[in-house]
Amino acid sequence: MITLLGEPKSNNTIYRSHCRFGHPVRYLCAKGKELKEQYYYEVKSQYKGELLTGDVKLEIKYFLKTKRKIDLDNLGKLVIDSLSGIVFVDDKQVVELHLYKEQPDPNPRVEIQLLG
Repeated sequence: MITLLGEPKSNNTIYRSHCRFGHPVRYLCAKGKELKEQYYYEVKSQYKGELLTGDVKLEIKYFLKTKRKIDLDNLGKLVIDSLSGIVFVDDKQVVELHLYKEQPDPNPRVEIQLLG
């Protein structure tokens, strides 16, 4: 199990978008880059297995501090991206994904479990 500390963030708070030359551009904001770096080091310090090259199945549990309304599917991208290059080669390898959220929890965090 891999545990990422702190309040899980929605894609809506860590990604920004604007139009550039008539085309939409989406990018990771400064707060998002900081969180991605934090997650990267936490994953790297906890995962001691070999880099997976086949299909990957994940269970991710989000423990949120408040009961605010948040879409479960907006929580996953940054977490899964932080596993790329450490747990598996590319996030395209994820073939099965189970997402759960618990609210409220006094200890906000993300718990990631590799399945099968």
